[in-house]
Amino acid sequence: MAAFNWLPFDSNCPKCGNAIALKAQCHAASSFSGDESGRFNDRPYKLGQKMAWWNEDDPRWSSWKEGGQCVVNRTDSVRECCYTKCPVCGARLYAVIQFDQATPVAVLDVGPEENWPDEYKK
Repeated sequence: MAAFNWLPFDSNCPKCGNAIALKAQCHAASSFSGDESGRFNDRPYKLGQKMAWWNEDDPRWSSWKEGGQCVVNRTDSVRECCYTKCPVCGARLYAVIQFDQATPVAVLDVGPEENWPDEYKK
């Protein structure tokens, strides 16, 4: 069982077309380890909110990227394709999220799970 956190965001469902609030399950900056604030998993984060993780001077800092599937342009940035589900029609969906320095910064794509982008692991 892998550790994960939650990223709620608003979008339109690609199946039913409704404006919806989604909650993506992301593995970047997720661990059953933790610090005095608790474990680094099962926490909700907003876009732009730095995730709880080890300090940048800690040797464990760089492991925040392990949940990311595709490193882009810089060593401090990853993209992850995450599971989510439409709360209206129940469609199983994916969301591609970009993380910079353990911070979710953008939702780049939302689609039906059967169209999961090939460049990302399931």
